Formats: sequence, structure tokens, C-alpha cells
Amino acid sequence: MIIRLLATQISRHWDVIKYALQQVERLGVDDSARRFNHVFASLLSDKSQCFLKHIDNEIQAVMITEIIENSIDKKRTNKVRLLYAFKPFTMDEWDELLKVLRKLAISEKCSTIMFETKHPKILTMAENRGFTNAFTTMVYAIGD
Repeated sequence: MIIRLLATQISRHWDVIKYALQQVERLGVDDSARRFNHVFASLLSDKSQCFLKHIDNEIQAVMITEIIENSIDKKRTNKVRLLYAFKPFTMDEWDELLKVLRKLAISEKCSTIMFETKHPKILTMAENRGFTNAFTTMVYAIGD
């Protein structure tokens, strides 16, 4: 079962959310406090949404999404900001997750669902479920 946390439930689950952030983003000590505060504030203000996947009262995965709007064409996108699974997902679990993302996107009047990854298995799984590669993001680091 996948549930969406209310803003009032974020504090109760913050340790597991924070752990997922640490695992996915590999934050350095200098960046972590600032990033945690930003995510925490975004979740409390409902600017971001947090979902937990439960099986037998055990958390199996954490997902954070954000509804973003293109400032030019005003199209809205349901962007997956974070997805961390404590164990590999089955294909049925991926399908369940996609249903949740789709339901949120429809309710928020989004025209797309988007995520970023560099993992080939996730790319293949997404392509098999109808996702397309819309663009490639390149990053050039400035400074340290």
C-alpha cells in the first residue's frame, strides 16, 4: 500500500525521509543541513508531496514529488524528486507506483510525469511503461 503523508505527519516520519535523502543524494556534511531544511519546509508547506510504501506496517520505499509549472506555457508536471526503495521493486510494485503518480498528476492537472536518473535498469523499466527520454541533462561543476 502506498500512502500520501499529510503535512502534519512529516515530523513523525522525518528520520526515514532524511535517511532516504542521504542515500539518494549522497550529501556532504556542508550541504546536508541546508538540503534537509529545504525539503522539510517544502513538505510541511505542501509544496512537495511525500509518499510511503508500506507492507505489513514496514516502510518499503519513500517518494517525494513536486508539482512544477513551466513559466512560459503554464504546463504542469508531476516531478519525482526522490525515490528510495529499501529493497528492489517487483514489476507489479513499479506499476502500483506509476498508478499513484498518474493519479496525483491528473488531480493536479499535470500533462506529464517526469524524473531524472542515470541508472540503466530504471531507464529501461520506465521506457517499458511508456516514458520517453525528453532531454538529457548535462552538469558542469563550478568550484569545489
